[in-house]
Amino acid sequence: MVGGQVSPVLLLAAALVLAGIALWFRFRSGVRGETGLWFLLWLVAAALSVVFSAVSWWVEDRTVSHSFCQAATVLMTASSFFVFLFARSFGRGVDYKAYFWSLPLQLAAAAVLANGNAMFSRHSRAWVLERSSPASWIVAAVLVLYSLLAVYHIAGILRELHREGREREAQRMGIILAALLILFYANVMGGILGAREWWGARIPLVELTYLIGALVLAKGMAGKRWGGRESAGERG
Repeated sequence: MVGGQVSPVLLLAAALVLAGIALWFRFRSGVRGETGLWFLLWLVAAALSVVFSAVSWWVEDRTVSHSFCQAATVLMTASSFFVFLFARSFGRGVDYKAYFWSLPLQLAAAAVLANGNAMFSRHSRAWVLERSSPASWIVAAVLVLYSLLAVYHIAGILRELHREGREREAQRMGIILAALLILFYANVMGGILGAREWWGARIPLVELTYLIGALVLAKGMAGKRWGGRESAGERG
């Protein structure tokens, strides 16, 4: 298969991995408290984003394909918001600032819906952000903001786990951090850096990176359970 056929297949494979993790987490591990809820929402939003992105590759009608691309972009931004809240929720009670932190997400969603025609251009069936559009930079900035904040919080959790000698939990959290960084890198390549625009559909590097990130996350989830206030942040 040529790259244009491989790319959506890789995206669907990543979506299946993320959906599988979500189902396992929901029914086998258990969702308890805000930490588990945010993690589940992250998985669901990320999986749907990848599915819609794959559909946008396959649909030939430009208008319909563009609509799926817009939906995928909003869901991708939402997934970065959810993973930030997941990382932030360790050791906390109800996060009353969640609405405040959702304002950048709302801004990005409005930018996509109001400026979608100017934000995206199609290259070899792949939609890419038009860097000449200010709305594109709004979405990119929100993605980077949430992703960096999530990395910051998870890195802090890792330090606390190592300090307390909880090496097994630290190892799992480290794998999850690695998966987050890989997924973040895939989003940066595909959106901000415009990797698809450089290579078109010939080299599915973005999609392959996303699949690798999903597989790493699956590895880190083995035997993990989150919820309530059992977290790295409530020590002492």
